[in-house]
Formats: sequence, C-alpha cells, structure tokens
Amino acid sequence: MTKTKRQLEETLAEMGQKMDQLMEEMKEQKQEITEEMEEKIKELRDRLNEFSEDSKSFGDKAKERWEEAKPHLDEAAKEIGLAFKRFASTQGKRK
Repeated sequence: MTKTKRQLEETLAEMGQKMDQLMEEMKEQKQEITEEMEEKIKELRDRLNEFSEDSKSFGDKAKERWEEAKPHLDEAAKEIGLAFKRFASTQGKRK
C-alpha cells in the first residue's frame, strides 16, 4: 500500500470518527434541550394549578392573584419559546 493511500484511509477513518462524535454531541444537546423544555412546562403547569386552586379558595381575590401570577406565567411561556427555538435550531443543523 502506498503512503498516499494509507494517509487517505487514515484521514477517512478519522473523519468518520469525528462525524460519529458529532452525532453523539447532537444527541446529548437534544436531550438537554428536551429536559429543559419539560422542566419549563412542568413549572408552568404547577403555576397554573396553583392559580386555579387559589382562585377557587379566594373567590374575589382571584383577579389580584392573577395579576401576581401573570408576570411569572409570561416569563415561563417566554422561556419555553426560547427552548423550542434552541431545539429547532439544533434540528436544522442535523440536515
């Protein structure tokens, strides 16, 4: 085998390993983003449940409680949107 052919085979093998490594890294990032999105959704769900329970118990104070909860819910929704955008951007890189 010539030196050039051996170098080409080594280079191709190295590139294959790097591509495999890149695929693993992408899978890990996808998992991290998925976990982050799930956590944000859980937080939002918990806040909504809390608001729902509070509104039943406090009756007239529901509007006041809504005003207190709304900024937190808006922030949680924003975070979920950002997490979806990050997830979508990683999916576009896979193609």
